[in-house]
Amino acid sequence: MNKISLFIIISLVISCTNKQKEEFIQTQLLKNGKFLNSSHRINRLLDIHFIGNKYLINDPDGNYQFKIFDINNPEYELKIAKTGEGPCEFSFPTFSQILPNDTSTIGLYNSRLFMYREIKLLEDDYYCTSKEKQRIANNFYRVIKANDTILFGTGMFQKKYAVEYENLAEYQQLDINYPFTDPSSEVENFSITMSQQGQLFLRPDGKYILTTSQFSPTFDILEITKKDIKLKYRFEGWPPQFSGSDNPNVITASMSDSNKFGYISSSVSNQYIYLLFSGKNLSQSPYLSDIIQVLDWNGNKIKELIIPIKVNQIAVSPNDDFLITYHDDGKPNLTLYELE
Repeated sequence: MNKISLFIIISLVISCTNKQKEEFIQTQLLKNGKFLNSSHRINRLLDIHFIGNKYLINDPDGNYQFKIFDINNPEYELKIAKTGEGPCEFSFPTFSQILPNDTSTIGLYNSRLFMYREIKLLEDDYYCTSKEKQRIANNFYRVIKANDTILFGTGMFQKKYAVEYENLAEYQQLDINYPFTDPSSEVENFSITMSQQGQLFLRPDGKYILTTSQFSPTFDILEITKKDIKLKYRFEGWPPQFSGSDNPNVITASMSDSNKFGYISSSVSNQYIYLLFSGKNLSQSPYLSDIIQVLDWNGNKIKELIIPIKVNQIAVSPNDDFLITYHDDGKPNLTLYELE
């Protein structure tokens, strides 16, 4: 029996033992979405975050990596993170996060150069902080800053997560296994790591991390302490169905035609987790959905939000007042909803 077949059998057994605590008791239809004029000023949206009443869009245009717009001021636009390889310059692909309790500081991680850097926002300008670029081990794919001393991420590891501590040269793997795998074993087939790629989110108050999976409905909630990060809650829906490569030097995970995708976009506030749920296979446009699952930070299901049109990106404001969705029907479309 090959490794992938064994992986699927084990996963089916384990997934049956870990269900979410309750079903959704409320479904809410979102109406009266407002088209945002900033849609006309972007090319494509790779990621989006709220910064108070402003929102940060990952939209590399050849000159800058990101744009910032204001909900209350349609004329406002600030371009940040100039493209290049020099001081205070960035290149594709660069991922962003808003640092906890400080909406004026943005953490940026480049997964090609394995570099982390922070920039400080002003009203109409920005500057790189005095702290030097921090080089990360090239095992990492996605990274966020968990607190002042810990960088947390996913990548090519035997365990699900790893961290780098400030002023330490080597990363450390956390004792948290991949979903759907034997807890007593370490992953040797890195196709499994590729099959569980997803997003990382730090709660705005900095107390918890959410990690999601794009190819199956799986997520982890992790608690942050001053010196450690621990798994608080894990939901395992169904395992991803994929095939790896027979070449040990090639790391890949090709999703099967029947594989049903999981959380194609996510966002968090201090109170809730928002998951854009797919549940569709490759023949059904799995990267578009009109279903947003809302949960609390204990993993309890709160409600489902149904939006009028299928989208592929969402972002929620830290106080749960607003939701922005994005879809591309030949042109970019950003829509703002007021939440109850």
